[in-house]
Amino acid sequence: MVESNSLVQSVFVASFISLGNFTSQRHLCKSMNSNKKPIVAIYGVLPPPVTGMTVCTERIAESLSSSGSVRRLNLSDGSAKIGRSLMIRKFINAFLIALPRLLLSSRPAGSVLYMPLNASASIFLNIAAIIVGRIRGYRIVIHHHVYAYLNNKSRLVSFLNYFLNQKSLQIVLCPGMLDLMRRQYRIRSSCAVVPSTIMLSADNNSVGPKDNNSIKRPLLRMGHLSNLTVSKGALEVIETFVLVRNQGHKIKLVMAGPICEPEVEKAIAKCQTRFGNDFEYRGPLYGPAKDEFFSEIDVFLFPTRYKNEAQPIVLSEAFQHGNPAITILRSCIPSLLGDNKHWGVSIDDDYVAEATRKIVHWINTPNVFQEERIAAYKQADLLREGAQIALNAFASWVYQGSEDGFVIPPR
Repeated sequence: MVESNSLVQSVFVASFISLGNFTSQRHLCKSMNSNKKPIVAIYGVLPPPVTGMTVCTERIAESLSSSGSVRRLNLSDGSAKIGRSLMIRKFINAFLIALPRLLLSSRPAGSVLYMPLNASASIFLNIAAIIVGRIRGYRIVIHHHVYAYLNNKSRLVSFLNYFLNQKSLQIVLCPGMLDLMRRQYRIRSSCAVVPSTIMLSADNNSVGPKDNNSIKRPLLRMGHLSNLTVSKGALEVIETFVLVRNQGHKIKLVMAGPICEPEVEKAIAKCQTRFGNDFEYRGPLYGPAKDEFFSEIDVFLFPTRYKNEAQPIVLSEAFQHGNPAITILRSCIPSLLGDNKHWGVSIDDDYVAEATRKIVHWINTPNVFQEERIAAYKQADLLREGAQIALNAFASWVYQGSEDGFVIPPR
């Protein structure tokens, strides 16, 4: 029975690909004499809700719209929160609005269907869009943002790869992500690297130090901003703060973000009682309030062990304000640190002990910490420049078909 099911699946896949190739050729032939520029259909959830993936997708849409035509096929329900209603609305918007529009709308030759890859059952939405896109002759672009199906192989992602061909493009966040994806899956498409730091490139100028005093100020405040959960490291941040204080250093801790677990809520309440004004919880922060948070802290702590963590933009935001980040070396995080790998902690090491050692060292050696702050500003500039180069290269691939230095061919 298993062999029979596999055979049926193989026949279905082969039949679809043949149909897609035939239909693609038919539509391309009809459009051969068209001088219209390719359009890009953006299929996925756009803000709100505000997440790293949705903001990155919107940034891609904005960047490409400056060079050509972009159609947004938004699957969002407009809610600020991620919950069951969003999941239901995604499927409704996909099958009743986005996919019919994708199937029926006209499109010039060489047009692109871009989508971030979902996780879990929502991958079916990607598969459905790829099927429609292949039938209509779109070049398919998949943007990977999570490590869950890379650390643990997913049958759905394997199935999705059957529908991609050599004209398709899979975008990853860093070279290490590409290596892992190729080890886990049979990849027939071309690939490219476009980092999450494209969200920084919207601002062409580094925040930079306001004056020399902002670089020379001593290490007085630790900061942590995230969804406050155990897996994101909220408890380890608090433990580090307590350990540094116990060693006689009057340092402060500022935490921000939504409290997502009772265990974390209890730990924060305990700190507020014990440390008073030396511990501050600010809640979720956005826009200017978020910038203010980063400008007021001196070092950023991010001990994430979250299974889906890929390339958290919050680290780059910390660098923009001259804050070195003590984080765990996993996923694409090393690519963000650049030459500052000494800020990182191995996933197998004791984060609290290592972070405490680094912080105490920087407190006791202000000149060394000053150099670390300068390095953070420089790293933010390097990340921003690299992201803008990647965005420009992607736009050239979309609208001009240029692959030089951007596209990594299939093996």
